[in-house]
Amino acid sequence: MSGRQRGLIVLVAALVAVGAYLLLRPDDKSSNKATKPNSAATTPQPAPVQKIQVKGGRVVGGLATIKAKQGDTVRFQVSTDKPHEIHLHGYNVAKNATTTKPASFQLKATETGIFEIEIEDTSTQIAELRVEP
Repeated sequence: MSGRQRGLIVLVAALVAVGAYLLLRPDDKSSNKATKPNSAATTPQPAPVQKIQVKGGRVVGGLATIKAKQGDTVRFQVSTDKPHEIHLHGYNVAKNATTTKPASFQLKATETGIFEIEIEDTSTQIAELRVEP
């Protein structure tokens, strides 16, 4: 076999390899789907803020229950018609609520159980936080 024939065979083999690659490679759209996760599925949504309203020393609508799983972020607000200190027992977190600014809570639910939320100065329970494992 002459050198020219060998060169021609190598050239044909290279063209076949390039053609096979171009035909069999995934297109850009399918490769993006396989390598990039769906951002909506992987981005956790913030916990909704549960709103509790206190008028005349009592909860509007009755005792509130906030449910969470251990590890969740818990968010709630307590608005009042008089200034009060709002206390979440068990987590030992207290915030002041005024007539113009609610007490806003945001915390990681690290402890499991049922925890009382009360108006500290009157010891009036307004809600409970239930954290399950």
